[in-house]
Amino acid sequence: QTAANNAVYGELGRRHCQSRYQWKQLAFWNRIIGLPESRLVYKAYKLALEIDNNSTFIKHIKTTLEEIGQYSLWQNQNQISTYILKTDIKNKINLIYEKIWSKQLTEARKGNKGNSKLRTYKTFKKSLQMEKYLSCINVRAHRIALTKLRTSAHQLRIETGRFKNIDEKERVCLLCHSGEVESEVHFLIQCNFFKEKRDKFITFITKIIPGFNAYDNEKQFLELMNTDNDVILKKMGQLIYNGFKKRSDFLD
Repeated sequence: QTAANNAVYGELGRRHCQSRYQWKQLAFWNRIIGLPESRLVYKAYKLALEIDNNSTFIKHIKTTLEEIGQYSLWQNQNQISTYILKTDIKNKINLIYEKIWSKQLTEARKGNKGNSKLRTYKTFKKSLQMEKYLSCINVRAHRIALTKLRTSAHQLRIETGRFKNIDEKERVCLLCHSGEVESEVHFLIQCNFFKEKRDKFITFITKIIPGFNAYDNEKQFLELMNTDNDVILKKMGQLIYNGFKKRSDFLD
């Protein structure tokens, strides 16, 4: 299975490539209007304004400036300082795409506009920033396993059932026969098939986070998904990797 684009952007803390494209366009336009009037490029730009004030390039510049609330820069045609361009303007463009990203997470599972693959991701991912586990988990297989669980790019029945049009409540776990839906929370926190190793894991976590073992299932899951503790992240990556492998071996 593959991860939803918004989950990939979220894990890496990356904005859509369109934001970089818009900023590069503004930077190029800013260089042009700052050129001496004798330069050929500047003359070509001025001629373009006279001939077609709505050419593709010009239209994109005007639209971007309007979107970030800086249309006055177009009206004045004054060069922007490099500092302002790289900080204020760039941040305003990035903010637009952060809002779009956040809105799309919020709309997950809302008809055709949502993406049910983000059903779990939206419960714990709140900001567009790179996740610490990507840099602190040194074992590649463990890092991948955690990414798969977080982004629902796995073989748990909550996900595979979507492609077979199985009603969500019918996507029950085949390992513990509890009748519970095999969701990410069930796999990591509840399933008795992994009880022995999980109990050791929770005991270990409780030494770092006092009272963790008393949290309800949802709170334990959210705490683990949002932790930035290197030791917990490494232990969790290993637990998930071993869990996926044990599950696969049993069902195969």
